[in-house]
Amino acid sequence: MRLGSSAPGRAASDGVFKIGGNYVSLAVDMGDHVLVVESGQSDTRGTAVMTAPKQAIPNKPIRFVVNSHPHFDHASGLSAAAAEGATILNHRNNVAALLRVPNQPGPPLSISLAAVRLGIEESVTMTDSKPASRVHRISPFLWFDTQAEEAANHYVSIFPNSRITSVVRYPPVGQEVHGKAAGSVMTVAFELDGLPFTAINGGPQFTFNQAVSFVVTCDTQQEVDYFWHALTAGGDPRHQQCGWLTDTFGMVWQVVPQPLVDMLTHRDATKSQRAFQAMLTMKKLDIAAAQRAFEGV
Repeated sequence: MRLGSSAPGRAASDGVFKIGGNYVSLAVDMGDHVLVVESGQSDTRGTAVMTAPKQAIPNKPIRFVVNSHPHFDHASGLSAAAAEGATILNHRNNVAALLRVPNQPGPPLSISLAAVRLGIEESVTMTDSKPASRVHRISPFLWFDTQAEEAANHYVSIFPNSRITSVVRYPPVGQEVHGKAAGSVMTVAFELDGLPFTAINGGPQFTFNQAVSFVVTCDTQQEVDYFWHALTAGGDPRHQQCGWLTDTFGMVWQVVPQPLVDMLTHRDATKSQRAFQAMLTMKKLDIAAAQRAFEGV
């Protein structure tokens, strides 16, 4: 289907629609969302590109916009994509242009931008078009026996801004190698507070231990209490010390309040050592107790 100012025409392919105009853009029906290829070289073109798919693929959100071209001017039509709340995948050469996406009238934008070169090079979380945090290409890959999906759902229920992104099942081939039933869960991709993880049901050969842990940084004692309670549920209480814990799946975490980190790194060595000594007596970290020690009261 050709989408433009005139009535729609034919589809370029099943679920793929060409957006009319001097600049070639595509809208792809991904099932539960729409992917747009090439946003255009101006705000006017970008608005047209974001509007056109809604005619051919109604009632589905535009979740991804892909710009393949390495020249910065091909990132010029992204304002409308930002207003849609889409994740923008752009060539790595265009990161500077991505960071200049202008503010739009109305509510603040919260968009995700990514520079691409044979996969995601770096993603930049934006709020009001200002960088808020960066997530690099390295992500954790976790080996479970059979509990990958259960664990992923458990962790997603604990952390905000979290979700399951995909589940892949074992195919009916290769059982002589992996020993898993066809159709059983192989991998689960998920995000915890925006950070991508993958879990695999690989068998009982490997288990977690205290040599590797995930640090949950907290700003308040309320956050410390929440994450400590949620993550220790079902875990081994013998493996709890100085903010470290082992959860019900054997995964190791550290629930760490930033105020304590500030005390431990304070320039006054006497104060920081008192806070450190207090920390050594704790299981769940207590900001107030550490602060009293830090102040010497």
